[in-house]
Amino acid sequence: MLATRLSDQKHFGDIVPVDEAIRATAYQRLDMLTKPQGALGRLEPLAAQVCAIQRTLDIRIVEPLGLVFAADRATRLPPSMR
Repeated sequence: MLATRLSDQKHFGDIVPVDEAIRATAYQRLDMLTKPQGALGRLEPLAAQVCAIQRTLDIRIVEPLGLVFAADRATRLPPSMR
């Protein structure tokens, strides 16, 4: 277990904080588009976050991947509904 933690530290040590200046510039750019401010809903903060992570306003998502998780708490019908 200790060896795993030490190897993880080696890989995670390369992670740098997001660029908050780029995030602010991304929000300014989004606000200048021909649309009401905030009209894209949750996509605007997501776009600004990706810009901040990639440290550029010209983002590239090479291999997009979507994961969908769904659950239903009612795993069985109650006896009265069978």
